[in-house]
Amino acid sequence: MTAFKEILGACGLSHNDAANYFDTSIDSIKSWCSGRRSVPDGVWNELHELFHKVQDAISIMDRHNNRYEFDTELEANDIRDEFSNYGLPDDMPDGALRRAFHVAKIVAPNPSFIEKM
Repeated sequence: MTAFKEILGACGLSHNDAANYFDTSIDSIKSWCSGRRSVPDGVWNELHELFHKVQDAISIMDRHNNRYEFDTELEANDIRDEFSNYGLPDDMPDGALRRAFHVAKIVAPNPSFIEKM
């Protein structure tokens, strides 16, 4: 498994989500995930920024989890609405937002979890 594929998964992006986010084809995403083609520097930079946004979102959601009943069935727009007042990045793809939300549910009872990411 390539580093690109691992980080893509950590950010909660499917191949389709990644193709939309990076404005490229699904075939390019698959090639980068398999290691058949090198990932362009610009894509690496965007993925790095997204990973940090996911971590920031996890921290925001974790800090304010006592105000909100975690519901695993929430859609991305509901999550965005609930946490937007706390500085949640507004340009995160839906998959990344859902990943952050689900990880925050794990972090709440286990604060050391985020340090392992």
